[in-house]
Amino acid sequence: MSKVGSSGGDLAATSALVNERLARGDAPGAVEAAMAAVAERPDDAEAHTLLGTVYARSGQDQAAEKTFHESIALDPTSYKPHANLALLLKGQGRKQEALDAVTAATKLAPKAAHLHARRGQLERDLGAFHAALDSFREAHTLEPKGTYRDHLARAFFEAGRHEDALDLVRHADPPTKDGVFVAAMVHAAAGRRDALEDAIHALLRLSPTPAMALQLVQPVAAAGLFPEALGLAKSARHSLPTDAEAIVAEATVEEVMRRFDRAVAVYDEGLRAGASSEALYVKWLRACSRMGQHAAFVEASRRGLAAFPRSVRIRTTMALHDTQYDRLEEASRALDEAEAIDPADVEVLCERANLLAAIGANAEARVTFERALRVDPSNERAMSAMLFVALHDESLQPEVFRDLQTRWAERFGVARVTTTRNDGSRDPERRLKVALVSPDLRSHAITKFLLPLLRSYDRARLEVHLYSLVANPDATTDAIRALDLAYHEVHGLTPAAIARRIAADDIDIAIELAGLTSSLTIPALAHAPAGVQATYLGWPATTGVPEIGHRLTDNFADPPGVTDHLCTESLERLTSSAWCFALDDEVAIAERREDAPIVLGSFNRATKLGDGVVRAWARILRRLPDARVVLKGRGLDSPLARARIVAIAEHEGVEPERIRTTGWVANATAHLETWNEIDIALDSYPYAGTTTTCEALWMGVPVVTFAGDSHVSRVGASLLHQVGLVDLVTSDWDAYERAVVALAGDGARRRTLRRTLRERLRGCVLGDGSAFAREFESVLRSMWKRHVASAPAATPVAARLGHREPRRYVPAALDDRETFVALEQGVERDAETDFLLGFIERRSSDGPVVVAEGGPGVLAHVLASAARRNGAEFTVLERDEARHRLGAASVARLHLASVSIRPDAIAATDVERASVLEVRAATVPTVLALGVGDRTLLRVRFDDAEQGARAIKTLRAAGLEVYRAVPAIGALRLVSDEQLCPLSRSVFAVRPRFSFGSLEVVRHPVASIDIASPIAAFREARSATLPLQRRAQLLEAAFHRSAAALDDTDVGGRLTYARLAIETGRRALVAEALSPLPAVEDTARGEFLSCSRDGDGQAPAWCRLRSIEAIVRWGARSSYDEPERHQALLVEYFQRGGDDAEMNRRLGLLFTLRGRSVTLT
Repeated sequence: MSKVGSSGGDLAATSALVNERLARGDAPGAVEAAMAAVAERPDDAEAHTLLGTVYARSGQDQAAEKTFHESIALDPTSYKPHANLALLLKGQGRKQEALDAVTAATKLAPKAAHLHARRGQLERDLGAFHAALDSFREAHTLEPKGTYRDHLARAFFEAGRHEDALDLVRHADPPTKDGVFVAAMVHAAAGRRDALEDAIHALLRLSPTPAMALQLVQPVAAAGLFPEALGLAKSARHSLPTDAEAIVAEATVEEVMRRFDRAVAVYDEGLRAGASSEALYVKWLRACSRMGQHAAFVEASRRGLAAFPRSVRIRTTMALHDTQYDRLEEASRALDEAEAIDPADVEVLCERANLLAAIGANAEARVTFERALRVDPSNERAMSAMLFVALHDESLQPEVFRDLQTRWAERFGVARVTTTRNDGSRDPERRLKVALVSPDLRSHAITKFLLPLLRSYDRARLEVHLYSLVANPDATTDAIRALDLAYHEVHGLTPAAIARRIAADDIDIAIELAGLTSSLTIPALAHAPAGVQATYLGWPATTGVPEIGHRLTDNFADPPGVTDHLCTESLERLTSSAWCFALDDEVAIAERREDAPIVLGSFNRATKLGDGVVRAWARILRRLPDARVVLKGRGLDSPLARARIVAIAEHEGVEPERIRTTGWVANATAHLETWNEIDIALDSYPYAGTTTTCEALWMGVPVVTFAGDSHVSRVGASLLHQVGLVDLVTSDWDAYERAVVALAGDGARRRTLRRTLRERLRGCVLGDGSAFAREFESVLRSMWKRHVASAPAATPVAARLGHREPRRYVPAALDDRETFVALEQGVERDAETDFLLGFIERRSSDGPVVVAEGGPGVLAHVLASAARRNGAEFTVLERDEARHRLGAASVARLHLASVSIRPDAIAATDVERASVLEVRAATVPTVLALGVGDRTLLRVRFDDAEQGARAIKTLRAAGLEVYRAVPAIGALRLVSDEQLCPLSRSVFAVRPRFSFGSLEVVRHPVASIDIASPIAAFREARSATLPLQRRAQLLEAAFHRSAAALDDTDVGGRLTYARLAIETGRRALVAEALSPLPAVEDTARGEFLSCSRDGDGQAPAWCRLRSIEAIVRWGARSSYDEPERHQALLVEYFQRGGDDAEMNRRLGLLFTLRGRSVTLT
């Protein structure tokens, strides 16, 4: 025990001496004094505590830890050595052990508020937010002062109790930095913009920590508070001048505020100050490119390659920039260098595909994008770019494009609304609030067709709101803002934030004008912020997004019954034309000499000039031996693009000198005057011209078009119908060539058209803004009337838009087993992923994170993101070459600076090497070994129950404990001797006494307990406040009680049993449980659990249909292993009247997999 009495004063004097010596930097002298005190009082615990503290403060951690334990042994009742040991362990990153030590201290000194606060901080660091909340609450109860109040407020926020957090800090006097930070986070989460603005100003006056500032930059910018976001970013960079995150944050906000020179300067300053990372150079380059600062881009490229001479990412960024600015030869050289370093890199493939498309090699570009997507199916940018290229690829059938677009929407375009919006008055004739959402409200082709509508719509019938995403406004932007309408600046906002703005303005009809040419407009409308969502003008195809229910078009571009099946939207056809064109430039039309040779022309970009249309033009030139052709557009001044066109023409027997190629002309007047050289305009195919066709007609030049089977190839047909040139609309190449040759031989008609076409255009809806606006308003009114007639009245509440649903793995091919595994094992996969994320988040401070995997890399990259959020060093060891490339590409694309992918074999790692090899010897195809510090967790997947049994036997023989995920409680449970569910496909394995830290697992067999009812026990088991062992007992008892009470006539009982089987990881029992349900509509007796997670207690209609849905959705039978039975089940579902879209998708997958079809009678 500790000595007390007269020695206390001497020890106090020693303590003062020690502190004095430490203050002047004399650590050896301080240690000497403390050691003397211990020598004098060898049994005094306080003397040992003092010595341990001196060791710790002088950096002698091992001696300090040993001495603290000696002090604890001398006086087990003293809290001080436990508390000081906790501080030491926390400083070493041993947070779980630190938590154990400080917990011991709080038991010995339960009234010490600072100890409860320390415990709460450690619990928060380990991810145990609810436990942290209890600790901070205790500290605040003991001492309700500012520091502990702020700790408690932050704990409330992290536990999701935002308003409780705000209540604590709202009336603090004086306000504290931590309290104001919590208030700001609460206001940001709730979308309270004005309150957030006040909180940020208060926080900036209090000088936030860099971590606070960086955490708030994005939500503050998302609220549109850009000056405040900039203030936060500057505050962080002032403290951390070389921190990459701080540099990027400040530069990004500067760019959003259109202070482009300053944004570039921030990157330059940071790099010159000593920051150095490849990702930072790439960010700098992309910013220069977006802002059109070519000289700065060249300088950044030079410096980036000097610092990172083998950087693939810098070179692909250079190629992207050069392609966008039509420097195609330079782009090709950059890609050649990148390919020499890593030819299979995803970004290299994507930029090569972009370059191929820029010269018109669209089929080859699409194939290259597909190669990239096989390596990285989750690459949204690659798939969006591939779809844009696919619109130009004449070899692709329209139905295939529709399916590709729908697949894009399923992966990337779907959001979820958490509450309804206010539809206001449901009067079908009232003034409508219409939103137009676009990034192109500037000098752009879109505005040539939008301005007539904006100038002419009836202000008494429509209230138009423009939501502008323009990054670089210009004179056209200013002209639009000057019109009598509502203009909302939403540049820099996320899709969800844009949707919130639209919902807050109570918009009735929201129309996006960009399609996949923007990454924001479709995702914003996918949140369904308005009563009606539509697409128009900017994307000549379906969006594939169910929430966007309408596409505006006309009867010529989309003839009824011809193209409807190619769209997920309802086609809303304007009576005359879907376009109205405005050109304010009255460029004079020059007559062509009658004896001049015929000059054909196409002013479309090179991407639109596919091989088929170039061959047709060459055949026309062969039939008109004195004619020549002028091709002018983006990319056509490139020798690469010309070489492709000339090669096709020469193959058709046409001399290269008859083909003139020239690039885009920036000056609008000079561009239009070039039409005076042209006799006949040649429309492109399959992507028909729109702006170029209207410009040709404006300049008196007739256009010949080929109308195909989809909207993208029929726009020219619609435009020519408006000006009465129906005979120049053809339906095959022979007719196309005949029409051009005939018009070339009819000089009188050409001269007449040259004099009259401009007036024809002005005299039809295509050139009459008022007439077009009336038709446009009529279509919108029709859409609105149908909406109010069919939609239920919405609750008048403010719309709060949620996050997108998590994206699950999407297979590269339909014959991939993962196609069905991802669907049918979703509940187990979600539970496993949640557990692994928790494992990383709670243990990432223990040391570097290592993943060794063989097989699909989905979980590894999810975990890599978690490690990045927690600042951990993360390494994936991947033995498969293709998946190594996938991993490396994902890491580079996401700029995960702390994550590396190494092509090492699992056998070469120190991560449970023996166990991995032994499991592989059992022919298990996939082992994921997750190592955090010196702790390693194996996740083993197998294909069937027999293989699983062998794997479990091997794992146990290697001395490992085996666990499985339990969905209902979101935890792992020890696999004892019970049989695994035959449909289970994975387990976890660890060494005995493995430390899961604060992450709970069920390590002991679950004892039987008495319960009142299965439903009550299940609901109690879902409560996170109970100990996990108790929750597991309740869940297991609920299942067995439900099984014992099964009755063929008890619909509710069987639904409850099936749900409990799902939640306890026994999916194979679901089909057996639900098969006796009646085949007609019935009602369950009493309370029950539905097999739909959002339908507990609701009486089922058509129980047989519900049971089939449950069997299919929850994977109660394997559609991959039993396709015949599964297909029969789905066919029965639709024969009985089922209409669920997910069931239809599952049936489609089976048909595709098996190459069969079926007729439903």
